[in-house]
Amino acid sequence: MRDVFTRRELLSRDELQQLSTRSDWRGGWQIARHLLALCGSGALVAYTLGSWWVVPAWTVHGILLNFLFCALHETVHRTAFHSRRANRAVAWLCGLVVNIPPGYFRHFHFDHHRYTQDPVRDPELLGGAAKPATAVQYLDFLFGIRRVWWQEIKTRVRHALGRIEEPFIPASAHAAVTAEARLFLALYSGVALMSVALGRAEALYFWIIPLLIGRPFLSAYLLAEHGGCEPGAEDMLANTRTTLTNPLVRALAWNMPYHVEHHLFPGVPFHALPRVYERVRPQHRFLSHGYLRFQAAYLRQTGTPSEAPPA
Repeated sequence: MRDVFTRRELLSRDELQQLSTRSDWRGGWQIARHLLALCGSGALVAYTLGSWWVVPAWTVHGILLNFLFCALHETVHRTAFHSRRANRAVAWLCGLVVNIPPGYFRHFHFDHHRYTQDPVRDPELLGGAAKPATAVQYLDFLFGIRRVWWQEIKTRVRHALGRIEEPFIPASAHAAVTAEARLFLALYSGVALMSVALGRAEALYFWIIPLLIGRPFLSAYLLAEHGGCEPGAEDMLANTRTTLTNPLVRALAWNMPYHVEHHLFPGVPFHALPRVYERVRPQHRFLSHGYLRFQAAYLRQTGTPSEAPPA
């Protein structure tokens, strides 16, 4: 992916090589603290079950669960770790939590990079997934019941039946995508059957319900990546947004708020993106100062927000 999309004129070969160094230590520390936070939020859910305090506990736990998507994203780029085995293992773990098979997602995401903001070819804009243009569409986008949960379940079932219709999945990968979907459904069915057989609801309390509650926070974050930017895949400085935010959100999202930087140099690992930002900052076309500010601008301007980079 780096060889296909990298904007070589913005960084020298030596700079890019240095910034592209992958680290098992950095990736390990990043996923470890995310999992430790999940342990803490899970303990909070357990402590508050049976009271209304479980709702904020579910919210925190659900945000942490949903943002494992960012770990999945980094590992399908194979930049989270130096070890390909570690990238694969973490991708599978996170993919199972958020119901996105990593093999399928890698094909999906490659075409997203290739055709970013192309309304005809960007997978993120196809199949009813276009960015919201009204308040009703905005709420639907945030909660994702129809666009994410129902669509993803149907996709898993269709793939498990061997019906691969997506143009971004090559014929050579159909068998692997089918096997992956079948394994996902088998594992989910096993969890469901075991829960019923044992009369236990932990899967609901610590996984499904928090995922549903926390989804709007991930959706709001994802909307800022390209929402309101210019259409067309030709200029990654115009079709993608970087959002400046606090260290907690950057850690939660694996530094993906530096999204222009990621699209310009998709082979650069998450921990080096702040240094890329310092180099390409003067080139930004869309730069937002905080996610709340972006959401307010998006709603005010009916899907066409923009904030000029600071001088």
